[in-house]
Amino acid sequence: MDEIQEVLQVSYNGLTRREKEIFLDIAFFFEGENKDFATTILDACGFGATSGIQILEDKALVSISCNRIQMHDLLQKMAFDIVRNDQRLKHSRLKDIEEIHHVLKNNKAADVVEGIQFDLSQKENLHVKAETFNTMVDLRILRLYVPLGKKRLAILSHSDKGIMQFSDKLRYFEWNGYLLKSLPHHFCAKLLVEIHLPHSNVEYLWHGIQELMNLEVINLSECKDLINLPDLSQASKLKWLYLSGCESLCEIQPSIFSKDTLVTLLVDRCPKLEGPKNEKHLRTLQKINVYGCSSLKEFSLSSDSIENRDISNTGVEIFHSSISGMSKLGWLNLEGLELSNLPNKLSCLELLAELQVSYCDIVTKLKLEDVQYFFLSQGFLSKSKCFVLKTALHWSPYPL
Repeated sequence: MDEIQEVLQVSYNGLTRREKEIFLDIAFFFEGENKDFATTILDACGFGATSGIQILEDKALVSISCNRIQMHDLLQKMAFDIVRNDQRLKHSRLKDIEEIHHVLKNNKAADVVEGIQFDLSQKENLHVKAETFNTMVDLRILRLYVPLGKKRLAILSHSDKGIMQFSDKLRYFEWNGYLLKSLPHHFCAKLLVEIHLPHSNVEYLWHGIQELMNLEVINLSECKDLINLPDLSQASKLKWLYLSGCESLCEIQPSIFSKDTLVTLLVDRCPKLEGPKNEKHLRTLQKINVYGCSSLKEFSLSSDSIENRDISNTGVEIFHSSISGMSKLGWLNLEGLELSNLPNKLSCLELLAELQVSYCDIVTKLKLEDVQYFFLSQGFLSKSKCFVLKTALHWSPYPL
């Protein structure tokens, strides 16, 4: 075993400083993660991850399987030992619960910490001092997370009244159940790529306009007290916005669509939300979910890239004419809507193959034998399509 460790150590010693940083970050934070995700964060840290990861793979220090980064247990252990024993690197990356306890509770060596990862599904009590994060001036990665499919068991407490500041160098910020009502007044998101604060107490993130040229992901799912979003007009790379279950959210500013970079927008189960609204026809938006947005009366978003659209159980009463421009739309769910008529523009959707109208006024006010005639007369059962109409009563396939 000692001989194997020596060989591994020789391989590590032959790396450049940049490659060593990538190797250590992967061992602590990105083992088993999607390669593209790891590359994006590491690139944002200035490490040149694409070539760096390739070099590590060539030297058999990592492997790529199904686009996920894998590292052998012996190599990962070596990385942990290197950080623990090298005085220059000691405490720079924290994953061990005892070390995290030591730093967060006692504010020891916080000034050298570059990354923290802690699984909140572990049954642990962590006391967080505001001054500890104030001291972490080099913090790049903060991940206090709950793995998919698990429950949060850890308890984090924050009893002192100090202001909790975060490093301006943060690239990845995840804190499931973030304790405070907002981020600090002077929070700087200039270098931030992803921010995840699900199940948190936040009412807002920050006020005013920030430089957000690197921000790609915002996840505020299940933040029941979230009232509004900040101005995101400067987020020129924003692709994913997750707001599911934000029960107090009333509005989404049209500025999130100004750069036309958004790929996914999830705002399902937001009962007070009256938007989103946008007059501009989009190109990149592929997925949007507004299920259960009971205050949503008009839906005006359209995109070249949306194939499925679920507007069920919302308050939508008006369809914007822009729906006719959704050339790839193949599935449309209108279940539970109080619609007396469908817009004629729907008949222009050549790829529309399935329309769900269960418990929709259009169907519930008609007799069963009149349903087919109604949709034929409105032009929705084109002779060029195999169309499926789903009602509350049955499935009706029409190969016409």
